[in-house]
Amino acid sequence: NMSKYSKVMPEDLEHLKTQFGETYRFIKDSSVVLDVGCSTGYYGSLLKKDKKCIVYGIDINKKDLEKAKRKLDKAYYVNLEEGTLSRGIINKKFDIIFLGDVIEHLKDPASALKVFRGLLADDGIMIISIPNISHISIRLELLNGSFEYEDLGILDDTHLKYFTLKSITNIINSCKLKIVMVDYSAKYLSKSTINNFLQKAGLQYTKSFYDKVVNSPEAKAYQYKIVVSKANSSKANTLSKLINKPLDYEYDYLHEKQLEIEEIPF
Repeated sequence: NMSKYSKVMPEDLEHLKTQFGETYRFIKDSSVVLDVGCSTGYYGSLLKKDKKCIVYGIDINKKDLEKAKRKLDKAYYVNLEEGTLSRGIINKKFDIIFLGDVIEHLKDPASALKVFRGLLADDGIMIISIPNISHISIRLELLNGSFEYEDLGILDDTHLKYFTLKSITNIINSCKLKIVMVDYSAKYLSKSTINNFLQKAGLQYTKSFYDKVVNSPEAKAYQYKIVVSKANSSKANTLSKLINKPLDYEYDYLHEKQLEIEEIPF
């Protein structure tokens, strides 16, 4: 069977471009790219068409790879948990290594990052997108004793690891890598939804709670999009804090999930 992700990702190039947020401008034309977890090759196709990149893909889903092989320059079956890479990429150096929603599925993300660091050109970058476990929706659910896995989203039932910005930063730094920039997609809950959760827990919605918690980037961020370089690269000191204007987009299923939360009787 094809992966569940291949079924929900639209093939619309403009939409796919927005998924990169500000990280997209770090991808130079004609870059050699390794798309890790390439699925059917939808992101690789965008980079080939829009940026004239050469794109190699790797994935664990053989059905997805059949499609990816028709779209990308090369696509290989790789199981990252086995720690072995295909011969087609082992001796290559890549300008861009794209890890789009990959490392949260791995038992040992740091080991994988070290392997990919070895494939990175000296001035190359990794672009890592990763869900944020400290999003306000998760905090409110936990406050009320709930942690329910879902088919998609932050609590995707195939995620093995959960990250805050601080914890992913620590892992990146431990691999002799450094964050260049962080963008994020924002996902907002309505005041009434937040209020419902707080009241159920015997708490009140206050201005200071909004200012300190709800309105903080770490609570608004649904997914981080992180640009990473080798620690000794000239890019390494560009910008390390969250940018002010988050990328604000929503999938329909997130909207449905929010409405579902709002309809829970309290």
